[in-house]
Amino acid sequence: MKNDYELLDCGDGRKLEKFGAVILDRPCPQASWKKGNKDIWHNKNGIFFRNKGRDNAWYSKDNSMPEEWEVEIDGVKVLLEPAPSGQVGIFPEQLPNWRLLKDVASNTKNDLKMLNGFAYTGIANLFALSAETDHKIEITHVDAAKSAVNKARKNVELNVFDKKPVRWIADDIVTFMEKEKRREKTYDIIILDPPAFGRTKSGKSWTLKKDLPYLLELAADILSDFPELVIISCHDPEINNSDLEKMIRNLELPENGTIYSKELVLRSNDNDLPSGNTVVWRSNY
Repeated sequence: MKNDYELLDCGDGRKLEKFGAVILDRPCPQASWKKGNKDIWHNKNGIFFRNKGRDNAWYSKDNSMPEEWEVEIDGVKVLLEPAPSGQVGIFPEQLPNWRLLKDVASNTKNDLKMLNGFAYTGIANLFALSAETDHKIEITHVDAAKSAVNKARKNVELNVFDKKPVRWIADDIVTFMEKEKRREKTYDIIILDPPAFGRTKSGKSWTLKKDLPYLLELAADILSDFPELVIISCHDPEINNSDLEKMIRNLELPENGTIYSKELVLRSNDNDLPSGNTVVWRSNY
């Protein structure tokens, strides 16, 4: 299948990526090694800088960086745009998890209810909704940023999935999950991709290392009696795969499932880029 994303190179605290026809140069602190091929870094449509004491900024030497463009990943279409944060609307390291989600949704024997938390622009939604299945998949998309929810809606419309059941929630995921627990609502699939740091809508600070255990407890509390899939991603270097896997095992998830961990890595010809960790619980049925 077509994949419009490519990591061209990374190093010296930067990464050079190709999104369709657009090449971008962005900060990447974990890329502490030397660039693999310095010659290719001259050819780019945009570059992003984090400026201390000033606003972060995108630059395009020849004005060739579009305000919005479309790419295709494994058959789903995604709208991208350069945001003030330096993001563009997709985290391509999540592709193995999206493919796993689609596989589970395609092979399920039941209707599914899915919670996509910290859902950003909803690429996971697209993979679930693109599954070839006769069973219904109801998705609840939760992100604290209204702008991200609006972009996720546009992605669903772009793929002509707007007639399928998606519930859009602009809320703090912990607050929402606490409400769902009180309402005794449950989900068959839960996907969580929390940031290492952040703030809730009320201004409370979020630290993954401190708050992740409670988040996982809430996830276990709102799992259905016969769940299919749980995917938890982590981008905090202080939490490794074994730590994350131990947290998941302590939740006492149903015994009819398999737990495994994996590193999320973006590959290039010269330098590979570690991009976080994931722990998966998947039903054996």
